[in-house]
Amino acid sequence: MSLPIDPAFQCRGYAGEFLEGAFRWARANGLGPRIIGLARPANAASRRVLEKAGFRSEGPVPLCGAPTERFAREIA
Repeated sequence: MSLPIDPAFQCRGYAGEFLEGAFRWARANGLGPRIIGLARPANAASRRVLEKAGFRSEGPVPLCGAPTERFAREIA
């Protein structure tokens, strides 16, 4: 899933709020054992949102030929 935020609404916490809601939904519906997030190394804002939401980097992974960093958060 991609979460584009209109520039007029960036830096207001909406992306983090969405991630927390998705995490709560996954836990309530028995999904798991973890949620994966991806961010391009150049996208510092996305990386910060994932880290602030409790995701931890698992290192680089290839995605469509571009460098991408994978993050994960345990559901249980």
